[in-house]
Amino acid sequence: MARILPSRLRAGAHAALLLTAALAAACSLQELPDEETGMPVFTLDGLLEGQPLRLRAGLEDYYLQTSYQRDADAGIWIMQGAFAPDNCTSCPGKLEISFRDVRATAPGSGVDMPEALSPGVRPYYLADGQTGGFVYEVVFFNESPPDAAQYEWDFGDGALHQGPNPVHTYSDTALTEVQVCLEAVDASGCNTIVCSPVQLDPGGCSADFTYELFPGTNFVGFASSVSGTPPYRFRWSFGDGYGARLGNPGYTYAVPGRYTVCMTVTDATGCSRTVCKTISSDPSLCTYNFTYQVSRRGVADPLQGGRVRVRWTDAAGRVWDSALKPQPAESRFELLRQEPYRANLDGDPTRKVELALGCLLFSEEDTLRLEQVQAVTAVAYPD
Repeated sequence: MARILPSRLRAGAHAALLLTAALAAACSLQELPDEETGMPVFTLDGLLEGQPLRLRAGLEDYYLQTSYQRDADAGIWIMQGAFAPDNCTSCPGKLEISFRDVRATAPGSGVDMPEALSPGVRPYYLADGQTGGFVYEVVFFNESPPDAAQYEWDFGDGALHQGPNPVHTYSDTALTEVQVCLEAVDASGCNTIVCSPVQLDPGGCSADFTYELFPGTNFVGFASSVSGTPPYRFRWSFGDGYGARLGNPGYTYAVPGRYTVCMTVTDATGCSRTVCKTISSDPSLCTYNFTYQVSRRGVADPLQGGRVRVRWTDAAGRVWDSALKPQPAESRFELLRQEPYRANLDGDPTRKVELALGCLLFSEEDTLRLEQVQAVTAVAYPD
């Protein structure tokens, strides 16, 4: 059975792992304990420029190096794992994957690893620091009667606001839809709450509807306003258990009152939007609704928290780095799962990490394509 050294100390390797001259190293690379097993614990499979790339820690003098260091300027810990050869001229090159903590911490503090390595899609780090962040800025327009006296907004991300037409910024760009609620009270004390999905990702379609009351009846007419790629599929819920699949339905309520009506529209590309409003078949009852407008705005991101970096050193010693230029839209990095692993020989705790990625690697003049990567690696971190 093969002896697997998940981590290996190599002279000079620590200096090579510095991300920039400003990074302050926290410790040297350390070995994880030897492990006897029939199969390698740490592996990587993928395509490099269309050719199979297969790395196995513990075979043919190939090892997994683990380290951590600190970006002193940003106050961010960086945790790394690198598949690397040792005294092996026929082995592939070195491939290093590093993770930035999601938040800045005080010097001497540790890392909340369940948070820092939480599963999900991660953006790529940019070495020039000019990235990379963006936020969704949403302007809300209430459609309440002019005599409304109080407004209470719940933006669906834990933030609240009091006022008629707020502007709210969503910094969590993993969100694509949030449920926003408006509670309004008019001067007479009439109170209504309306909740509706708000689509943050603009996508390729939009939807809204208007309605008309017919005095003396319980009949309400609805008119949709949509954009996208036809044909469209409609699904209406009238708030009393009944619905329709027409574009512009009319409906007679059995009991006069106030109802929450929702319309969902799906276009030919699968783009879907849902809009909900409170309506009343009785004009004497107050109703409150809102519309919104979303814009995506770039912001400075000096910390680049939660970002990842991939570097490849080929057999000739040439370094290729995912961080030298912005990644194209199709590049992807997904952290699938992580779990505690045994401490290395220096006593530093480690985590085993499973991931999938595809990206471009850049030198000063050329580009390599790394794709279809599935890997199990490990990182050390400050406790």
